[in-house]
Amino acid sequence: MEFTPLESAVLTWIADHADDPAVAKQLAVARPIKREFTGVGSFTALEVPADFPQVHVRPAEPVIESPQLGEGGGSVLLFVDGLAQTLELYSHGDSFPEQIQSWRLS
Repeated sequence: MEFTPLESAVLTWIADHADDPAVAKQLAVARPIKREFTGVGSFTALEVPADFPQVHVRPAEPVIESPQLGEGGGSVLLFVDGLAQTLELYSHGDSFPEQIQSWRLS
């Protein structure tokens, strides 16, 4: 399983804007292990080695702007015991296509 282009872009954005270096270290090796599309977003379970440095400061998460998401969307990176566990992408509207073709993160 691989990250979608949007997931990769969001994770790169988060790593680039994180104040805690542990975030970038974890996201450099994270891999997707399960993805669920909900119709208004997705949940992607991440695997990060348990011996990696723990995250102590919640990172910033980008807003997603796309013509395919009329009202825009957002992202949330969830941590359990200091390790990245789930990436959530969501729409502010009533749909989130499985394939987003173009976007801008801010």
